[in-house]
Amino acid sequence: MTTHYALWALPVPRIGAVLTDEIDRLTKAAGYPIFAPHLTLASMDQKPDIAALSSLANYTYPFSLIATGFERGNTLSQALYLSLAPDRCFKRAQRGCREHLQQDSKLSDTPHISLYYGVDPPDPVQVLLPEIEEVEFDRIGLIRIESPITDPREVTDWRVEAKLNLGSG
Repeated sequence: MTTHYALWALPVPRIGAVLTDEIDRLTKAAGYPIFAPHLTLASMDQKPDIAALSSLANYTYPFSLIATGFERGNTLSQALYLSLAPDRCFKRAQRGCREHLQQDSKLSDTPHISLYYGVDPPDPVQVLLPEIEEVEFDRIGLIRIESPITDPREVTDWRVEAKLNLGSG
């Protein structure tokens, strides 16, 4: 196993609670553990220092992304997700990752919030979320991940290393 890090944008608590309830419902039915709703901004091999994270959090405005629908993916970690439309705020957050973290980061090119990790994901029509038109993000989290992930139960090994509120830009 190799340790790497992911930088997540975290939804505001009101939306996060709704998403968590649906993730719980979908994953429990399959016997998989629950995971926190998040939008992956970037992943990296080395842990960024707290000063770089603070600088990034202060640079990045809280932002919202328009929800475009539920989709099934073809990987364990993108089995079923809520697709989000990238916009200038998302691109600013990604630009901040490049500028403030001072290391090579793999940036997410398809913004989404996973609702299910695993094999045989439910059909998107089985998602019981109330109408979500947009998702607001107000914090970032640095997550330590052991990879490769070969079983969705391994999400229980993920560790939150830091959480920071997004600043005023």
